[in-house]
Amino acid sequence: MKTYTLSMADSMKHTPKHPERTARRMKGAESFDFVYQVWPNRSSLIRAMQKQDKDGHNSYHWVPCKAEG
Repeated sequence: MKTYTLSMADSMKHTPKHPERTARRMKGAESFDFVYQVWPNRSSLIRAMQKQDKDGHNSYHWVPCKAEG
């Protein structure tokens, strides 16, 4: 899985290459950066989302990127 970090300003205009299998989350409490992760396929992204949903809401959970259009 590929992981990369962008500042909040850069993330506002960023469009991932594979939005259907990319998610982002806050880097940390003291940071305004976002960490992006690209999963190998859509089903593994969905599984990761389902696992984290079992833990309840957390502001550091992965949020899927949506494809525009």
